[in-house]
Amino acid sequence: MHNKELLYKARQICVIPSEYQLEIEDYSEDGSRAIFAWKHPDEEEMGIWIELDGNGHLLDLTKDKSTAEVQHNLFNQEDLKNKALQFVEIHYPGAVNKFMEEHVHKIDVNLRVSYIQMELDLPLPFTGFYIDINEHGEIMQFHFNGSAEHIVFPELLLPEEKVRCEFLKDIIMNLMIVCLNEELYEKGDNLPHLVYEPELLFYKMPADGKQKVFIENEEEDKGQIYKRLPKLESGFSPEALTELDAGFAKIREQDFGDAIGQVYRKYGDEPAAADHSIMTFFNKRNENTIKVKRDKETGKLIGFISFIETAGNQLLSIKECEIAAIQFLNAIYPDAHLYFRMNEEIESDEARALFQFDLIHHGISVRYGTARISVSRTAGKITHYLGPEVEPKLLLSIDPDPGISKENAIEIFRSVFQIEKQWSKEYKDNSESYYQLVYKPIYPDFKGTVAFIHAKNGKLIVEKGF
Repeated sequence: MHNKELLYKARQICVIPSEYQLEIEDYSEDGSRAIFAWKHPDEEEMGIWIELDGNGHLLDLTKDKSTAEVQHNLFNQEDLKNKALQFVEIHYPGAVNKFMEEHVHKIDVNLRVSYIQMELDLPLPFTGFYIDINEHGEIMQFHFNGSAEHIVFPELLLPEEKVRCEFLKDIIMNLMIVCLNEELYEKGDNLPHLVYEPELLFYKMPADGKQKVFIENEEEDKGQIYKRLPKLESGFSPEALTELDAGFAKIREQDFGDAIGQVYRKYGDEPAAADHSIMTFFNKRNENTIKVKRDKETGKLIGFISFIETAGNQLLSIKECEIAAIQFLNAIYPDAHLYFRMNEEIESDEARALFQFDLIHHGISVRYGTARISVSRTAGKITHYLGPEVEPKLLLSIDPDPGISKENAIEIFRSVFQIEKQWSKEYKDNSESYYQLVYKPIYPDFKGTVAFIHAKNGKLIVEKGF
């Protein structure tokens, strides 16, 4: 289809309110995809996203909020399901019979209906389609994956118990501190805990046993050298070490639940929009901006990034940049020297120096306890900061001595660990995909995945399934 025909087709997918403005109109160079987005001019979180293939078939539809002007009727679940499937049949005749029903359940206020392809009585991930419909019968989201093109059927199957023993043969327990976020973990309390994390040598094995898929171990604290930080007096705000000053105006703000995101730009620095392409869209939102993220409750800076390309006339040494980074960290966390250690491996070039500071408690690493700070070597300003997800002061209450041994933790983990056959989508070097039958870990006694064993009492900590 020609571009104008694709745009016309997209406008027929759903009702687009007259006040909405076309924000993205992007066509892939090979003609295989077209993406369109409309936004309410005054409401940042009210928009419609539509993606079509080169022939005008709907691949993805997302509405941020309902656009129906009148919402009188309320439908029961069966009627909503039927309306959702009618929408699918309009765009993909025969698709409902081609795939098998996977789920019909509520997600927030919408009903999700998902269908999937089955082979050997097992679902093939990333196939079929899913669709969300609100209680008034309005389609809020639709995504079509289609059918698997290449499925590799195993010539033989290894015995399940033999494979399970292979998984558990060289299991390792790593002692660490983790903040148990209530949104991620069952019975999470948003506090740090001393835990053991089970580490398997591989996370899946082809059902025919031909090639294990090993886990790439990227633990940041292993084999790294740290040094202590000096004690500093903190008498200024962290923003004083950045380019953010009174000449900037706040142009956007977003609520992330427990944090607030803010975007600043100097007056008159907004770039002109050359077209409606995705590249132009992101340039317009990011160019000449500074993005800040703060804790909603305390106002503490938890993230900062500058998209302003400035080059000063200085050339700071790595040591001078290090001092600036430590000053910045100490401005956010007074007495930072009590909690953080600096990784002596520093990334740098002529333009910047990047420093990593890790929370270390009695020699024990803290998961997601890293602060990364980038310093401009020519301007002497902080250009990027990403803070830890753990409040350092909370570590003081953690007893570093485990109540159970690593051997006990391994036995506890073994008692709940099982495996099952699943289809896994794999990719060749040339990006061609195929499906392969594999064995993967499961924990049938729980709704989610066993992520940790509490190092004090041996309780299993389960990551929620989503």
